[in-house]
Amino acid sequence: MRRCALLLIPVLAGCSFHSSKYMKYPENPYPHVRAIAVAPFLSEGKGDGLEAAEVFANELAQVPGIRVIRPGHVKDAVLKDASQIANVQEALAVARKLGADAIIVGCVTDYDPYPPPRAGIAIQMFAENPTAENPGGDPTSEVLSGRPLAVAPGEQRFLVISFERVFDAHQAATRDELRDYAESFTPEDRGFQGEGYFLGVYERYLHFCANVMIREILASSESAFVASK
Repeated sequence: MRRCALLLIPVLAGCSFHSSKYMKYPENPYPHVRAIAVAPFLSEGKGDGLEAAEVFANELAQVPGIRVIRPGHVKDAVLKDASQIANVQEALAVARKLGADAIIVGCVTDYDPYPPPRAGIAIQMFAENPTAENPGGDPTSEVLSGRPLAVAPGEQRFLVISFERVFDAHQAATRDELRDYAESFTPEDRGFQGEGYFLGVYERYLHFCANVMIREILASSESAFVASK
């Protein structure tokens, strides 16, 4: 089973960011996946799962070749009174109802909004019709107790992406990534003081996390796709 490490920074309301590195995503590496639904994330009492999912969806929507069905629409159109998607079959059913090729489910695994912030995110992407380029997992293997959903042996073929990462701004490696991210914006867009602009507001920090996650996923997925040819 392919495991890809990620998630995603949308354009913030009222701001215009133009980065030569971080705001230009590579093309969608999945030829069979064009429309992706993003469900509200589980929060497990750690922050706002809907906010984290919206940030992820906004970033994902910037990837060329991907159309995103946003968490708010998924919640209003399909989930309604149900608080969350409970299992893989429910996830696939939601994707079918929305006309999506795949669905992303996620959860907030760590949360500390106070500077220096910390964010943990785990995501999975499921597609009902994996292709030869993305055959899914080994149906004879054991149940995966991943987050947010456990995946039974017969369901592993639907799992396209599984990713989990914690972004802890206390750690030097994370701060280096954040500094590189902040410095990639062009000088005319600098209405902020470098990394401090993202450390001081948690939503902005989530944008950074999502951006890095998505890039890691796309890079890993592209490498696997090329290797399969």
